[in-house]
Amino acid sequence: MQYSDEDRIKAKKQLEQEKKEMEKKQEEERGSIYDEQIDILGEKCSFTRRRIGNLPCSIYMPTQFELLSEEAKEMAFIRTKSPQYAYAADDLPFSMAVNVAESPLKDEDIRKFLNVSGRLIETMVPKATMVRTYITGTENFHIGNAEFLSLGFDGMIYNLMLFASIKGKLTIIDMSTNNSMKKYILPILKEMAESLQLEETEDGEDNV
Repeated sequence: MQYSDEDRIKAKKQLEQEKKEMEKKQEEERGSIYDEQIDILGEKCSFTRRRIGNLPCSIYMPTQFELLSEEAKEMAFIRTKSPQYAYAADDLPFSMAVNVAESPLKDEDIRKFLNVSGRLIETMVPKATMVRTYITGTENFHIGNAEFLSLGFDGMIYNLMLFASIKGKLTIIDMSTNNSMKKYILPILKEMAESLQLEETEDGEDNV
């Protein structure tokens, strides 16, 4: 039986529609980090706003996340310098690492820094390939977002790296998952990224 071009086009459109409906269903089943509890690949997980180390900022992260010890960080980041803070959980397929650079950076310069971040990432991160960059945050607190692929121990890693000015210094937050998990995990990482906010200092001033 021969199929006409029209039949092939209809079949292709039907497959695309079924794929979109399946992805939408998966997204609805996954839920949001702001829900009381969500299912992450069979694991029940709840999120809460937590301070990042002793930094004057907070972000929504899984309650299962533990702050890694120096020994655990050395094992996890054997190829690169250990971050100041690292969070992970044995039963979750993503993690978060945080560094504060010594170089000063103002909030209004985040966009300018993001424009050159791609070249820096591809130079410093093994086998890095940039996907896209964009700005989120608020009028007074800009967050640079860089999505890129990098080489991990067991394959390619998908990274969502954030750049923000906190206390006048560049703060870098790298959230990552295995590339095979990207479609499912990336929306969660993006919600986490959007939840990043400054906290007031003891004297009541914002940490800008």
